Amino acid sequence: MTFLSSSAAMAEPFVITTPEQLEAMIKRAVSRAVAELQPAAPANDPPPRHLDEMLTVPEGAAEAKCSSKTIRAACASCAIEAHKPAGLEEWRFTRSALLTWLNARANPQPSSQSPAEVDKDKGPRQAIAKINGKLQGVP
Repeated sequence: MTFLSSSAAMAEPFVITTPEQLEAMIKRAVSRAVAELQPAAPANDPPPRHLDEMLTVPEGAAEAKCSSKTIRAACASCAIEAHKPAGLEEWRFTRSALLTWLNARANPQPSSQSPAEVDKDKGPRQAIAKINGKLQGVP
């Protein structure tokens, strides 16, 4: 069976002599049509995230899906490696420091101390109480 056809996309007519040629032509036409119909990447894609990018507390809270208060407390307790730039009141830290903190929270290391050995006087409130107690006793 022989088919004679012409296409607007092709300048000259072509002859199809076998079913395999017809099948190959249909596959090429379908793949071209599918490629044309593929949606282009949206223009509003977020920029790629770099591990060394500096984040603010609100940005870190949004990325970690927790409150800003939690991030500030983690920065203050040195759980997140952070710093306050000169002249600014807000913490700054890298995305990698935030991810390290999140991974440590998700996969806590077992404590070498038994619960009976844990010092119950450790913690920021207890440290402040001890400092205040010592300062009150000073003349």
